[in-house]
Amino acid sequence: MRRIARGPAYRKIAPVFWIGHTGRRIRREGGPCALLVAFFAIKAPDSNAIGLYHLPATVIARELDMELPDVLRILELLVGIGFADYDEDTDFVWVREMARFQIGERLSPRNGWIVAAMKLLGAVPCRRLAECFHAR
Repeated sequence: MRRIARGPAYRKIAPVFWIGHTGRRIRREGGPCALLVAFFAIKAPDSNAIGLYHLPATVIARELDMELPDVLRILELLVGIGFADYDEDTDFVWVREMARFQIGERLSPRNGWIVAAMKLLGAVPCRRLAECFHAR
């Protein structure tokens, strides 16, 4: 059942997102549009708790009413800052710290998140991002 693997239908945004080092750097280097794209990457309808999912740049552009070249530039900035990784060949994004904020710092084998995360990870066609997630 997909709902179980994806977890709750909401995503937490920690207050530190707005005032922490990464959020401030996104705002300083990319402006409000970059913050909006970062926020969308966390809250997108197809997002999941591990932050590794299909998110075409064209969808971001359409949903946020932005031009595609601007979205691609912002994605490049978010990658450079270390907020996310993006694979243009598969249109997969990995929000690097999403699992930590959505699931927690430490996992217990009894809570089911390890199995759910491995299922989500197994469905990722971009092996590079899957390996980076697994290493993290």
